[in-house]
Amino acid sequence: MNGTNILKLFTTGEQIYDRVRTWDLSKIKEYVVSKGLCTDSEIDAIEAEYKRYLAICFTFPEQAFPTPAKIDILWHQHILFTQDYADMCEITGGRFLHHFPFSDDKMFSLLDNQLLKQKYVDMFGEKPNSLWDC
Repeated sequence: MNGTNILKLFTTGEQIYDRVRTWDLSKIKEYVVSKGLCTDSEIDAIEAEYKRYLAICFTFPEQAFPTPAKIDILWHQHILFTQDYADMCEITGGRFLHHFPFSDDKMFSLLDNQLLKQKYVDMFGEKPNSLWDC
């Protein structure tokens, strides 16, 4: 059994989220705002939901989830910082989290979107905000 599987056996979604939540994304956020991909006033909210999205993905590795548009922007930019992204994945989630972009969002059904939102409610005890509209 490799380290990833051991980490998964002894890690809850809450523990994963605690690790992801504290990961420093300040340089990535600054880069995103400097590129005009979102505003300074919205980046903190996007960061918070991006971290929740990652926690869901790490917690449920057998499921592919659609990526809400604003969250996807931050994810794309984070991946460009390859070392930070790889380190964050390994340290917080125990595995590299691959991104699977689709040119047609219809690849994910309404059922996939509903499942994602239900996982959000299950993990965080509240409904996702408007950033989660896919």
